[in-house]
Amino acid sequence: MTSDRPARALIFDMDGTIVDNMRFHDDAWESWHVSNQLPFDRKTFAARTAGMAGNEIISSYFPQAAVAELDAMSDAKEALYREAYLPHVAANAGFLELVARAEAAGVPMAVATAASPANIEVVLDTLGLRQRFATIVSPSQGFRGKPHPDMFLAAAERMKVEPADSSSSRMRRSASRRRAAPACGRWRS
Repeated sequence: MTSDRPARALIFDMDGTIVDNMRFHDDAWESWHVSNQLPFDRKTFAARTAGMAGNEIISSYFPQAAVAELDAMSDAKEALYREAYLPHVAANAGFLELVARAEAAGVPMAVATAASPANIEVVLDTLGLRQRFATIVSPSQGFRGKPHPDMFLAAAERMKVEPADSSSSRMRRSASRRRAAPACGRWRS
């Protein structure tokens, strides 16, 4: 639901919203699949897994694996991503200006991302953005990834605003965000 009323807080996804890094994730996933002798189709994979945490994705291939095994496989995939993406980290066009405008207006901001802590570090710390966000929420803190609304609800709660008074960024119109936002109640997207 949209409103003419200004948002009291902004909540951003990271991958694909703050930075344009999805092709690097796709490349890393393809390498991971090949190394595990699994078929890989970029189009169907991205549509099926957008916004999910790595261990959630991997568990669909290895449902009997222990959590530690899933985490290790996810860490290996994420290391491939970070190695490839680090030299290319850059904010999406207009994002830094949007953050500056929100700060000037006193609008608190948060990041709700399925990214691992190491990936969050690569993006937010490389860009010098971490301190500009009131909170950063991810599955590493015990929240489910998208399409579940948990991370977005937690971000709103930590900023002490109602979900209806928050705005989830429309810069990335992923299917996972479209499924998660309505579950938050009167969410403005």
